[in-house]
Amino acid sequence: AVTETVVVSKTRGAEEIAALEEKILEDEQFVIDKLTAMLAKVQELAENMATASEKYFDIASKYNVQIDFKPFIKVEGLSLQEFRAQRIEVLDFTAVIFTAKTAIDHFFRLCDEMRITIPETMKYFCVSEKIALYLQKFIKYRKRKVFFPATETSKVEELLPQIKRHSDEKYLVSVADVYDVNKSVDDKKDDIVSLLEKNKITYTKAVMYKTVSTDFTQDKNFKYDMLVFFSPSGVSVCASMMVSTCSSVRPMPFSSFRVSAM
Repeated sequence: AVTETVVVSKTRGAEEIAALEEKILEDEQFVIDKLTAMLAKVQELAENMATASEKYFDIASKYNVQIDFKPFIKVEGLSLQEFRAQRIEVLDFTAVIFTAKTAIDHFFRLCDEMRITIPETMKYFCVSEKIALYLQKFIKYRKRKVFFPATETSKVEELLPQIKRHSDEKYLVSVADVYDVNKSVDDKKDDIVSLLEKNKITYTKAVMYKTVSTDFTQDKNFKYDMLVFFSPSGVSVCASMMVSTCSSVRPMPFSSFRVSAM
């Protein structure tokens, strides 16, 4: 009887190990497949960007004009002191929602600076598969704790069904300091925070990074006939620069600019 018990125990142990190995292989294949798909998308994006750049170069050549690309804003992470001022305890939450890779970078950076070890039970909800796969840089990727929309549209509302299936989780949403500033009324109706509130999901919004204006007031080569903007943030920066020129040693000739919005 003792011998039979030992044999049964060994058999069960072998079955459990085999099941575990099969699950690990399944997860590894899942990651490989997703990485392959992501690389294909990156290549396609690079080709599209090259095509877009060529369009601007064609315009410059056709009309004999000079086109310079200058970032009006840059992203910086909050300092540990700035983050702690929000009185947020990361370990009080069981799930994190990410809307951008930048949010992931600064979430794990702050956790590292605070010497916080994220538990294996933490769940991650991302608005796109591309953002979800980026988590591999920081965690051991497991599809049972990483969630993203099934489609590739990257629409926030398509993540909502998965969030609602885990409505008992306590969600932390990593955002920038200007999260609400540049949103129109229509945009705010469909953003992640509004959707969580509408569906009565428990969440806390945590500012983890901020946008900082680029200072062009000391740039002697900043002399253009036209400014072209691609986002409300760029317009806001330009407006603040106009105000700053009132006390600037070298006033910038904004009155001579023509402005275009894309």
